[in-house]
Amino acid sequence: MRFQCPFCRGIVAVENSDMGTDVQCGHCSEIVTVPCSRLAPGAVIADFIILEELGRGGMGIVYLAHQISLDRPAAVKILADSYTNNAEFIVNFIKEARAAAKLNHPHIVQAYAVGEDEGVFYFAMEHIDGETMKQVLAREKVIPVDRAITIIQQIAEALDYAWKEARLVHRDIKPDNIMLTRNGRAKLADLGLSKVAGDIDDADSDEVMGTPQYISPEHLTGAPMDVRSDIYSLGATFYHLITGRFPFEGRTATEIARKHLEEKLVPPQLVNPEIPIAVGQIIEKMMAKNIRNRYQDAESLVEDLRMVRRGKKPPSATQEVRPASTHTRLTQAVTATREQLHSINQHLTGMVTGKVPTGTVSDLDSFATLEMKRQRRRIVHLIAGIAGLVILGIILLIVMFSGGKPKPPPEKFQPAADRVPAKSRPSTPDRKAPATPYVAAIEKILQYQTANPDKKDEMLVMADQFFEKFPAPGTAEENQALEKLLKIYVRPDELLRVAGARDPLEMKYVRQLEQQVMARQRKLEEQRLKGSGTGLDFGLSKERREQEKAFLAQCAAAPAAARREVIASLLKNDYDGAIKKLAPLQQMPARLKIDATPAEKTAAAAVAEWGGMMRKCLEKGRSIYDEVYNGGEALAGTYLEVAVGDLIVVRTIRHGVIDAKPQTGGDVSRFRIRELPIKIIRQLANKAARQNEDYDGYYFFLITQGLFSRNLVNLSPNNLWRKEYPLFAVEYLKQQYQQADDRRREEMKKLFGALPEFREAIRPSPPQ
Repeated sequence: MRFQCPFCRGIVAVENSDMGTDVQCGHCSEIVTVPCSRLAPGAVIADFIILEELGRGGMGIVYLAHQISLDRPAAVKILADSYTNNAEFIVNFIKEARAAAKLNHPHIVQAYAVGEDEGVFYFAMEHIDGETMKQVLAREKVIPVDRAITIIQQIAEALDYAWKEARLVHRDIKPDNIMLTRNGRAKLADLGLSKVAGDIDDADSDEVMGTPQYISPEHLTGAPMDVRSDIYSLGATFYHLITGRFPFEGRTATEIARKHLEEKLVPPQLVNPEIPIAVGQIIEKMMAKNIRNRYQDAESLVEDLRMVRRGKKPPSATQEVRPASTHTRLTQAVTATREQLHSINQHLTGMVTGKVPTGTVSDLDSFATLEMKRQRRRIVHLIAGIAGLVILGIILLIVMFSGGKPKPPPEKFQPAADRVPAKSRPSTPDRKAPATPYVAAIEKILQYQTANPDKKDEMLVMADQFFEKFPAPGTAEENQALEKLLKIYVRPDELLRVAGARDPLEMKYVRQLEQQVMARQRKLEEQRLKGSGTGLDFGLSKERREQEKAFLAQCAAAPAAARREVIASLLKNDYDGAIKKLAPLQQMPARLKIDATPAEKTAAAAVAEWGGMMRKCLEKGRSIYDEVYNGGEALAGTYLEVAVGDLIVVRTIRHGVIDAKPQTGGDVSRFRIRELPIKIIRQLANKAARQNEDYDGYYFFLITQGLFSRNLVNLSPNNLWRKEYPLFAVEYLKQQYQQADDRRREEMKKLFGALPEFREAIRPSPPQ
């Protein structure tokens, strides 16, 4: 996966197994926390950086994102996992998104890109800084007529453009899919549900897309659909905007669907007397149950809406429909009968082949689905009866012609395949060529690793033996097999063997360097005490030299003793107590005698500097600690993955307890921070540090809480802390391990077992 570094804004690529862990940015070398999932804030999908979730729908989740290449905001719809395994759906999804991307209209949300990134299918579109008409309705209840006419006219212009340019039928017009920008412009959204008219075959469709309160009659019955179906849904939306009510209401989706098909529409001016009669006529024409009586195109609807806005009668809405002649009515009846027979035949075919409609409008069947089920049951009973009669007749005929006794079966039955001459039998297809020894050996290692994921050491030994036996691949197939092996070999080899061998050598080198420095310092002191031309001792007496020696020894031992006391307090989360332990060190220069020697002054200054550095560490660490464990609403809105796929949103944090709500909505839950995984605590600390722009504080929080990791030393703010880190970590882990019970010690081995500091901390002390 890829994500954006919060420090330098560079894009970092890591393995999916690194999610939620700390890694080093390859651009700025800072230690950063990898997002906890592919869709967490900061993750990168194709050309888009995920920022936050905007909403959820039946097809997936919509995120606010930032397009990297064009430096602009975008809304990215991520297809739900339930759809990604359906190859046919994916093909249609991409095809429809590309068709929508061809449209460029001021009242259509512009599509940006569609594609797939490591198994994640996405559809990126223009981000509208506004709200949906559903949100506006929830707030205002009823929309003024003039304003509603403007909105409906703009959406009708969008439908007219989509139909004429790409023959697109939206199929889900509703207030949810009408966006209103901050300047009042309406935009049609969610063309992901649209279909090219030539590709629609609702008789064979396995699902009915749409929303019951706004769905057209032909959409319910499976009749052919075109832009007139969208006009019906737009009319239902218009009705809802200006009356505050749905055109047809019911307790269930089935009841609502039946009313769309059968019940007469109550004119909107009867619901709201302030609605002009002309507007009511337009809505009634838009929602005519017979598709031939509606507006035949969106352009005519737009023209009528313009006339109403000018205070004139809408010509198309007021035009009377002439009664059809006898011949015309007969022709229409015959056509309708043929369409119904064709629909029944299609549904019967679907029933025989096992293709049963599922429906996606809601959890309840629509009225049309119930009617089709009744027809199917009647037809099945009819066919079963006819088939029974035919079979019975055949049996009677056989009995009659055989004299009443059925013929016995032949003594021996020879299968037809055995009677075919050998020369005419089809030849057995060639089997796949066996794998080479090279590939077979790699497959054996891969199978072992799959069956034994925890036995990394044994896998490495098997791989080493393989590399000794097979120096290099010879074919393309062997190269591919080698790449698979290296994916599971390189990282365990680095962690278990290379790093393990390198860290002790590095520690040994540091110790040798420190010994050399101390040796040089002792030599210089000896020369000074002997009066080797430095002119600094002024002939110190033997007693004074003993006092100096004692003071220098005290200064040398002070940091180690203070470190132990500080860590003892930190293990109790007592920051104030830890800070008090440093007071004597910072007062060391004040304890110097009047005739203090340069060596004493240097030693006292070094101790005071160490004490000041440690105090700064404790204060900054406590600042982040307070915000993580008792920050109130300081970290509100933070997304945390407390379990695989289980995201929560932080509301408040008090006294070490998080009050949070599930990302999908629901009741507030409580989580004790100390019971959460370490990666969650690191994530909270990282967020607090970023908000306060205190990146050193993040490091000091991890240090003072004992959250050590392999790369933590690289976050050291200065060289003094880079030298202090291993000493501090060893002492911290030693005390923590000594105080732990057996269960906690096993947990520490799993968490810190790969760290050289931990191995040093638990090493038995040499006998005295």
